[in-house]
Amino acid sequence: MPPLPLSVHGPQSRRLNNRQAIQQLLPSVVRYDRPDTLYYLDPPYFGVEGYYGKELFCRDDFERLAGILNGLKGQFILSLNDCPEVREIFAGHHMVNVETTYSVQGQGNASKASELIITNTNPA
Repeated sequence: MPPLPLSVHGPQSRRLNNRQAIQQLLPSVVRYDRPDTLYYLDPPYFGVEGYYGKELFCRDDFERLAGILNGLKGQFILSLNDCPEVREIFAGHHMVNVETTYSVQGQGNASKASELIITNTNPA
């Protein structure tokens, strides 16, 4: 099972590196998941999973991640690119579309982009 590049933050906050994440994420959720726990997740964008390394994060990991998030007692905030597949995988959660600009520092090649902030708490 390849690792998920995630950070887990909660009452006993700790940062996980990419290689440790999946091995520690599930036990951390079980151990630290409480109504007052907040998880912030910023995985690779859908469609460019291999950017961080071959087989580090694959498309199936989005489904696995959705399964983990569906069972949380605590709250989560997940940021991903806005595309139909992401909307389908994380359907049932609150989604807020955010327009942003991507740029490579110092290159001047800015482009508009649409991201989703996905959460299990109503942001309104």
